[in-house]
Amino acid sequence: MSGLIGLINFPANLLDGCKTRIGDRLRRFPWNTWDWWTAQDHRSGLGRVDIGVFNPQPQPAIDLDSQIVALLSGELYRTEDLRNELEQRGYMLERGDDPELALYAYLAYGREFVSQLEGVFHLAIFDQRVGSLLIANDRFGLRPLYWAHYGGKFVFGPEVKIILEDPAFEKTLNIVAVAEYMRFQQLLGDKTFFEGISLLPGASVLTYDLSVDRVEIQPYWTFADIPECRQGIDYEEAVREAVRLFQAAVDRLSSGGQRVGLYLSGGLDSRLIAGCLAKKQQAFDTITYGQAGSIDVVLAKRIAKAIGSMHHWHEFRNGEWILDHVDLHLDLTEGYHSWIHSHGMSTLEEARFWLRVNLTGLNVDTLIGPYLSSTDIADASDYLAFNCSLFHFCNQNYTWPGLTEAEERLLYTTRYAIQSQGLAFESLRAEMSRCAAQRPEVRWEEFKIVHHNRRMTQNYIVFNSSHFENRFPGYDYSLFDFVETLPVAMRSDRRLEQDMIERIAPALALIPRSRDGLLFTRRRGRRMVHHIVTRLKQRANRHIGPIFSETQSLYADYEGWLRNELRPWAQELLLDGRMASRGMFSEDFVRSLLNRQFSGCELHTIGKIAPIMTFEMMMRAFFD
Repeated sequence: MSGLIGLINFPANLLDGCKTRIGDRLRRFPWNTWDWWTAQDHRSGLGRVDIGVFNPQPQPAIDLDSQIVALLSGELYRTEDLRNELEQRGYMLERGDDPELALYAYLAYGREFVSQLEGVFHLAIFDQRVGSLLIANDRFGLRPLYWAHYGGKFVFGPEVKIILEDPAFEKTLNIVAVAEYMRFQQLLGDKTFFEGISLLPGASVLTYDLSVDRVEIQPYWTFADIPECRQGIDYEEAVREAVRLFQAAVDRLSSGGQRVGLYLSGGLDSRLIAGCLAKKQQAFDTITYGQAGSIDVVLAKRIAKAIGSMHHWHEFRNGEWILDHVDLHLDLTEGYHSWIHSHGMSTLEEARFWLRVNLTGLNVDTLIGPYLSSTDIADASDYLAFNCSLFHFCNQNYTWPGLTEAEERLLYTTRYAIQSQGLAFESLRAEMSRCAAQRPEVRWEEFKIVHHNRRMTQNYIVFNSSHFENRFPGYDYSLFDFVETLPVAMRSDRRLEQDMIERIAPALALIPRSRDGLLFTRRRGRRMVHHIVTRLKQRANRHIGPIFSETQSLYADYEGWLRNELRPWAQELLLDGRMASRGMFSEDFVRSLLNRQFSGCELHTIGKIAPIMTFEMMMRAFFD
């Protein structure tokens, strides 16, 4: 994806070769741009790979003495006040772009300038006067940045493979990360599959002092900075302000002259954004993917008609599209995103013609939906019970059900079973211990935003950012800061979300939601009538025959595809002897899992098999 690259403290004779290999690896498409700057001593360099939508001018921005350079990937918001302050201090901002703003803000305020920034970005500032590098990112870390410090070098980039391009980096598998992936189908925290390579946490300022070879990371914002619940606000006032802030976020993020659109499903996040966008723009594109007759496809078409968007449907006729795109998906997400979450990959080429900026619904549901979406977690009596319920939820409920305790023991060979036993749970406990003192609702949302959204869901952003940029109404700072301080009762049972949809786009509240096929309106009479009619039709179809049409529940049939057209691929990948030769997983147990899947007698075994398949592909592509 787009991002910044840094190779710091390299031998001068090796820097250019490593830079060239990285540039060749990351420029995948004709629209990729490439910038590079080399320090005066020819031992350090900074670069940027991009798709040319945000801050398209060549980088870096350089100060008048050519001693300090700044690069930025992404974009900054609400910069007018900061620009005015800098100009009043005598700084001449001639380029008018975000890297220049970051450069002079650093000169004016030092490392503290980062806390004044709002946006979706990561940035790098190299100060040759003092021999230091500063890298920082936005509050939520929405543009991934990986880093490694080894052998007197410091390397960073938007993909792990950038660090792996250096032959001097010794690859060591992170067993804790493997255990997490097999149980949760994602990683937690800042871990990667490689010891010594970390993901930069959100809201972080990392400094590297070249002279003493030292790295320091300091947060400039944490979830502990969220104020206590505001008192004295009534519910109607809260709804009005939330609607105003959400509409303002969509309005701002859809400005700038780029072609803006969004992916539309039958869910609630995308229809909220679509309703706001329809108020401002007369024409915009929406995109839906899925099987003919699936509920998301049917409902998205109704929503698009109601808002008047130019709607495009990409049909999944079978699972062959997965084989066509699995290599690119793996290359972009590097194994951190299972192939059963690659939906959307097959739309990218077409989508690039329809939009340059996608307004994604990421975090909208977390922010304005119910503060806890699992009864067991909500009712946890204390912190230990919270961890136990959270572990079960992550393992069995968040996506497809994963491996059980017994299956985990059978998956590994004897050697690795001893190492891996209990690691996933202990790792989850360690991650959650950082927010143990938080209020329960904040603790839960920190988990969803920092761990689930960023380490699993955000991979959709990673791969679609190869073709177009993304903006995030659900992470707008003003909206976030307001909603997070509302009393829990105002956000329970989707009450706030329902009333926001009613006020933003009342017609969309009368279109059922994909999760249960029921209306999302607060009008109890209409909901009750619709609920009764829907249930009567379902019972008639069940007991009499297919009288009324019913939509499929899922847009994709990964389990059916794996039993049929994808079956030879799975068998070859897992049973050709290469996986067994690693000595980590039991081939007999993996064969048993495949047989359970192929038999069709057991539901949801794909959540146990797909992570193993994706991990094996990762090992072949990046570790062997």
